[in-house]
Amino acid sequence: MKIARLVTSCGLTITILLLVIWLVTPGCETREEANAEVLSVKPSEVVLSGGGNTVTFVVDAMVRDYNGAPVRSVNLPLRWEVSNTALGIIVAHQGYSAIYARTSGSGVNVITVRDGSGAEGVATVSQ
Repeated sequence: MKIARLVTSCGLTITILLLVIWLVTPGCETREEANAEVLSVKPSEVVLSGGGNTVTFVVDAMVRDYNGAPVRSVNLPLRWEVSNTALGIIVAHQGYSAIYARTSGSGVNVITVRDGSGAEGVATVSQ
């Protein structure tokens, strides 16, 4: 009888201990997030209103990991894309920068930039 109580008591204690560890352990990033290489785009968000029809985006020269630590230099050339060409387009780009021009309409346009090794950055234009 004493052995049965000891086993039940130990089993309950271990279960509670594992539950507490699970609850207090911070979430871990996925493997993809841990290996992600990110381009920092400035500004990351912009609002074009009134007379504002263009914005210049600039990418930081260092690629960073998911936690923001520098990984390597950006691999030029950069490729720029917009999610909705009816709202605006990239009219010029060179080196680390690109100029977005509003074409018409209202909405949110997502600007994506990738370097030659696949690192990616995103900015948004609300207009």
